[in-house]
Amino acid sequence: MENYARLGLLTRRLNKRVLELVREEFEPEAEGLTYAPVGGGYHLMLQTAETAVRVDDLGDGARAALLAAMLALAHRLTVLPLEEPELHMHPAGLYTYLRFLLKLAREVGFQVIASTHSVELVQIARALSMELGVESSVLYLERAGF
Repeated sequence: MENYARLGLLTRRLNKRVLELVREEFEPEAEGLTYAPVGGGYHLMLQTAETAVRVDDLGDGARAALLAAMLALAHRLTVLPLEEPELHMHPAGLYTYLRFLLKLAREVGFQVIASTHSVELVQIARALSMELGVESSVLYLERAGF
């Protein structure tokens, strides 16, 4: 996904906006994004004043948010589908991740459609939607009896 988004980001210098968003919610010390040789290949790295970390080594929420921002900004998404975004995330991380996505969706103008089994995700998303002034809907699907 990063390779798909990279050219669109760099040619329009949207990598600066991605960094601003990452600084706001995840890593205040973020200074840049770069590719570096690691283990025989090149990997996307998040740079700070002190170090550089492979994006793949970030927490699930930060990694997913960074990739979503890259795709949304580079390709002007209209819909961002998410399948069970709560998996492998601590509730506080889920809150930060959803806040990041909803702010980005409001800025860029795309819809987030998430499938989930998590009541907690729905509660967090609803609260953040109200806080950020973002319209939201919850659809509940139930399988009919056989």
